[in-house]
Amino acid sequence: MGKNRPRLPGGVYRRLIQRRLIQLFGQSVEKGAEQPYYLNMQAQISALEKASSESRDRLTRIEARMESLASKEDLHRETHNQTWRIISVMALLVGVVYYLAKYVH
Repeated sequence: MGKNRPRLPGGVYRRLIQRRLIQLFGQSVEKGAEQPYYLNMQAQISALEKASSESRDRLTRIEARMESLASKEDLHRETHNQTWRIISVMALLVGVVYYLAKYVH
């Protein structure tokens, strides 16, 4: 799984993970921090609950928006119907032009 990951110079992944954890929990989770990460577990849990509720709200809005969009089958059916309408109108126009050319002087 990690074999395809590009190799970054020493400790870059660790620093990226620490930066993300600080963004999420507002503190460092290193062992040398003021207090160990497991002592402030309630704050971390509340931060995760807040993030999950925000994600749930965003997902609900996306799902509501998706209901009003056309599906792939709808687009295919409407394109097919529109194509046959255009072909029918063109055939009618050809018939009208033929009639005018042949019978109207």
